[in-house]
Amino acid sequence: MKRPKPLSLDRWRHSLSVANFAYDLALFWGYPPFRAYTAGLLHDMAREVPEADLLAYADQYHLPCGEEEKTYPILLHGSVGALMAKEFFGLQDEEILSAIAKHTVGDLKMSLLDKIIYRVADKCEPLRTYEEAKALRKLAYEDLDRSIQTAIAGEIAYLTDRGLSLHPITVALEKSIKERKKHH
Repeated sequence: MKRPKPLSLDRWRHSLSVANFAYDLALFWGYPPFRAYTAGLLHDMAREVPEADLLAYADQYHLPCGEEEKTYPILLHGSVGALMAKEFFGLQDEEILSAIAKHTVGDLKMSLLDKIIYRVADKCEPLRTYEEAKALRKLAYEDLDRSIQTAIAGEIAYLTDRGLSLHPITVALEKSIKERKKHH
């Protein structure tokens, strides 16, 4: 695996903002804040890796790579980023690596840290200026699952407007959250 190039200034600013917001959310939800900060800081380390390289790494390291990832290789940047964090920084914390890997499409089994990074800190960090981001930031301190569900709904609208569809894992995650909410 090639060492990735340094992040662009905008991506670095985003990563710092995600890390700081994840730190604050972790403190609020009773999770170790430094671990959340680390996951936030490293979550996009493979975001600027060329798509051909993402596909090659997925093949080389036997990462799950369905039709969605083959069509949109950028979906692999979380999984590849987790591998890079392990290889280049020696990161061994499986929960941090999981949060990095899962931040793109989610998963049906998500830890508190996975939830903090996925669609919460990443999609509504303070540098995000779209209208829904402020409401999502507030919701993240009230109900993490509902904030994830709301962020997914926003993504569905965004992708639908562009004639695209949501990743099947994300669809299953949203359905799972709805079902849990019905039974509580």
